[in-house]
Order: sequence, then C-alpha cells, then structure tokens
Amino acid sequence: MKWIAVLLFLFLALLAYSQHPPHPPHPPHPPHPPHPTPTPPHSTPALARNARRLSLSSELNLGQLETLRNILLSEVGYGGREIGLWAASHGDFEKEEGSSQVATEGIIVAADKRLFDHLVVGIAGGYSHSGSSDLDLNSGWGGGYLIIFGSGFYLNQTAIAGGDYFSTTRSGLLGTARANSSGWFFSEVAQGGYNAKWNNLSIGPYAMLQYAIVGNGAFSETGSDAPVTVHSGTQGSTVSDLGTEASYNWNKLTFKLSLAWEHEYTDTTSFTEVNVVGIPSSLTTVAGTSLGHDSMIVNAGFSYQVTERASIGLGYAGQIGRKNEESNSIIGNIRLGF
Repeated sequence: MKWIAVLLFLFLALLAYSQHPPHPPHPPHPPHPPHPTPTPPHSTPALARNARRLSLSSELNLGQLETLRNILLSEVGYGGREIGLWAASHGDFEKEEGSSQVATEGIIVAADKRLFDHLVVGIAGGYSHSGSSDLDLNSGWGGGYLIIFGSGFYLNQTAIAGGDYFSTTRSGLLGTARANSSGWFFSEVAQGGYNAKWNNLSIGPYAMLQYAIVGNGAFSETGSDAPVTVHSGTQGSTVSDLGTEASYNWNKLTFKLSLAWEHEYTDTTSFTEVNVVGIPSSLTTVAGTSLGHDSMIVNAGFSYQVTERASIGLGYAGQIGRKNEESNSIIGNIRLGF
C-alpha cells in the first residue's frame, strides 16, 4: 500500500506539471535611458495655482486702461470746455476672484488747445504704481486725444501706449520664488454722444468703444526648488458702453453723473504657458479667472470753480456687477484755463 500511495502521488504531480508548464525565462530588459531631473511633487497643480498670479500684470494693465479711459473721457468731456492744462490723480482698488487686492495710485497730466471753433486736440501722459501682497508694478504711458463738437453733438477720440516693469513674489517649494519682467500696452477709445441743455442742466446719451491689448515678456523665477518659467504672451479686450450722462451747474459747483452698461466682447479667461525651470517637458497651459462680460459703469463727482481760470474736482469711478471682479477708483483733478 505504501508504494501504491507513492506512485499515485507521482502520477498526480506529473499530470499537474503537464497542464501548467513553467514559463520560459524572460529576456533581460534593455537598460532604461537616464531620466531627466524629476518634476517636484505636485508641481503641475502648483503651476496651475500660481500662473494666475504670475500673469496678473497683463490683466492689471487692462484694468488700468479702463480706469485711464474713464478719467480721460471725464476730463476731456464734450466740446466747449476751456483750453489749457489739466492734471488728475487717482487711487484705484481692484479685486479679482482668487487673487489678492491690488491698489494703484497714479497721476495724469495733459494739455489741449482749440484749433478751430469745433475742434480741440490734446496730449496726455501719466505714471502709476500698483502693488499687492505678491506684485509690484510701475507703468508709464503717453498719448493724444481730439474732440469734435457742435450743436450738442460730440466725438472724443483717444489713443495711448506705454510700458511697465513688474516684479512678483510667492511662496514656493523650500523658498520664496521671485521674478521680474516688463510689458507693454496700447488702447484706443472712441466716444460719441449728444447733450441737451435745460437751464443749468445738461443730459444726454452716449456710446463708447474701446480696444486694448497688453503683452508681457518671458521671465523665470529664482529662489525656490520649483521655480517656473512664464512664457511671453498677449491679451486683448474690446468693450462697449451705452449710457447716459448728466451735469448740473449750481453757483461755482458742477455736479456730474453717468451710468452705462458695459459689455466685453472677447474671451475674459487668460491663458498662460508655464513650465518648471529646466524641464521643458513640463510645459502646460493654465487658465486664469474667467471674468464676467457685463457690468455697470458708474462715474460721479463734482468740480469747484476756484477762480475764473482754475477749478478743482473730486470724483468716483466704479465697475459694478461684473462676475469675479470689483473695481473702484477715487479721482482728484485740477484744471487751469488760458
């Protein structure tokens, strides 16, 4: 019986071997090429989170161009104003969803001259400084404008161009990432309308169209273990306003108010190409905050005629109801006539 049991065991083992033969040995794998420097952990989400900050300067310039447009159009106004010198200072506060608040202070100086009974031309220039917890930006610009007016109708045409220098800081991997670069911008604005007068009151409709484009050069961060390179790019904007403006003279005071519906025609989402410094294969395109297309523009203020040739004023300009963005400006101005 003992030998029968052994033979039966060997028979079953042979049967199992025939049904499941061993796998042939695998040929050896060729050696892998050396890997590039590995991308730091979670670098791609970090790029997505931080590219919005790093491209903020371009969007900030678009916001500044809107502010300058409001100030310039408010100052040049419609035809019939005195010819001379004027200056305006402004403080602006802009907040976009997902970004820290940006505060801007700036100054504008201009001179204009009446060439004909119904034509005024002028030149203007300015400087502004913007700052937040992670951005510092200085801008300078220059341009010109003209006003054609008559029988209550008017047309304003304004064009400006300039450049900026900015620096950014942010908390990076094992350090603070820093970068600096420069950019440029251009804006053209056309506004037309009609003002009807009843005694001391002037009121009428107006329409405005603005085209703006901004750009920034490529730059790379330093100071952390996962710095990024931001590639150069441009961003454009085309907006229109339809509204009503009114002014009222009372003794030496002039009160002004304008309300308009503003619509943005272009894509409001900024796209930025970035990659980890030294790792081109990590190139990715990330999207910034998508802003709304419609909002209300409010301009209100007053001016005081100090002398026959000099006046001072104070005003407010704001953008209300735009998705993911708030913008408010306080404007002080002085005008000297000849």
